[in-house]
Amino acid sequence: MDHYGETEGGAGEIMDARSLGTVAAGVILGFIFIYYVLPTWYIRLSGKAIRRGSPLHPDVSLTFEGKAEQWSELLPILRSLGIRATFFVHQEPGEANRAELSRLSSDGHEWYPASFEHSQAFYRPVKGWLSLYRLWQVCRSRCTVVLWSATWNGSRLNPQRWMRKVRNGSVLRVKGGPADLQRFALLLRRLQKSGYRFCTLQQLESRYRQEREEMKVCRSPVNRFLFYTWKRWESFVHRLLNMEYVCMQDDERTLFRIRKRRYYGKPVCLADGQWLRRGEPILELHFNNDIFTQVVQRARTSVQLAATLIRMLRRSLPELSRYLTEHQQYQHVKAIYGITMIYRGADPFGFTVVPMPRRWWNGFITFYLRLYLSILHPDGRKRLTQNRDKLIPKRVIMSCAQLLEWYPPAGLSKEEPEHQAGHKMEREVQKGGLSIG
Repeated sequence: MDHYGETEGGAGEIMDARSLGTVAAGVILGFIFIYYVLPTWYIRLSGKAIRRGSPLHPDVSLTFEGKAEQWSELLPILRSLGIRATFFVHQEPGEANRAELSRLSSDGHEWYPASFEHSQAFYRPVKGWLSLYRLWQVCRSRCTVVLWSATWNGSRLNPQRWMRKVRNGSVLRVKGGPADLQRFALLLRRLQKSGYRFCTLQQLESRYRQEREEMKVCRSPVNRFLFYTWKRWESFVHRLLNMEYVCMQDDERTLFRIRKRRYYGKPVCLADGQWLRRGEPILELHFNNDIFTQVVQRARTSVQLAATLIRMLRRSLPELSRYLTEHQQYQHVKAIYGITMIYRGADPFGFTVVPMPRRWWNGFITFYLRLYLSILHPDGRKRLTQNRDKLIPKRVIMSCAQLLEWYPPAGLSKEEPEHQAGHKMEREVQKGGLSIG
């Protein structure tokens, strides 16, 4: 019995030690959660931190961290490309450091101390984590916390992977100095050719704030939430389908996004007499919805919207011809092909309008395009109920030979082509047959 009592007492002491360890671990985890996790979640979800800019504008902000002298070889590359970036500097006293900082400012870059100071406009927490005490300091000084939407590891250059991380409004954190400056410069130039514009954090924030103010005027809170959610989904789909922006010679984006695939429908006779047959390569044409949304929001009437789209199409189609001739992978494409509900008025541009084939997925495509229109248009739901019977998608197709003949890929002047009144698209709008505005 004594031996049994000693065993029971030893087991009780072991259980007490385990309970004490569990309580201590719970206290430590609770402290970490309250002191680090909650402030970080709050700053991310409250909208008081910058992680990205506007999804409508191709603005990208490059941010660097480190000592000022480590960017001496990088600055000439940024200067040659006309790129403005933001630097978070680990300051060290000395004349050399002051000279490097003045060089950053003279090149048009922004720089801020990496450590927190009450007078600075932007602060980036270490590894993105914010303590409770630092949160109190940030709120007290009204400083803007800067996070990031993508990280580039400078010591391991992977251009393809880095390109996939970039989207409209990205805040890019370059971790460490680029190991290969020439490849880094080629990557930046490739992003510029895709239509991205590099800007500082202050410029990114001001443009995003201006856009949100414009959104408040023309959209309800529910519509704004649905719109930004849709843009996230759209960005994911376009990245999944590997779509490309068609850009002008000055790197400005046109009205189109494209991807190459094969045609799987029945043979179609096009306007120039050519036949498009199953298995032939085609260029799938999509609207650049960022530009389309801006045009829709700024147009005061449906006729003004139609006229703006006509002018943009007249400028974008020659640029599409130039893009196809300059890229080797599109040399053997037979036709350009799209599915849209804005097909009235497409035939004067050289497109052949063809009804959708009877397939089980037609209902899904119609539902998807109507949902897309109702979200992107400020009054989309109203338009959807008023003109529901006219919102039927159709295929628009043009052979690449006709595209190159009608819209030669010669360099265009900066002036827009003259607008010709009486286009079919405008007549349809005036009659009420085209519900795009």
